[in-house]
Amino acid sequence: MSAPTPLTPTEASRLRFAAARVLRTHPGPIGELLHRELLAWQDFGHRFGAGRLTSAVADQILAAPLPPDAQPDWCPGLHPVRSARAA
Repeated sequence: MSAPTPLTPTEASRLRFAAARVLRTHPGPIGELLHRELLAWQDFGHRFGAGRLTSAVADQILAAPLPPDAQPDWCPGLHPVRSARAA
């Protein structure tokens, strides 16, 4: 068995951003579950194999429109993260 490949800083940041954003795009228990799962995958899960489903979930969250009453995406000193598909 080969050693696990760590996430690149960009991949890890993307997962953390999606985890933070999902709380606004999916309020309630579903959003909280997705938030925890994305953070857990970023911390530990990537060590166990390919994360195609996790990447697809992150893509969908990052592409989802924010509800009208949600705060815009913002991080001090950073631009909003865009999905590779949006580029």
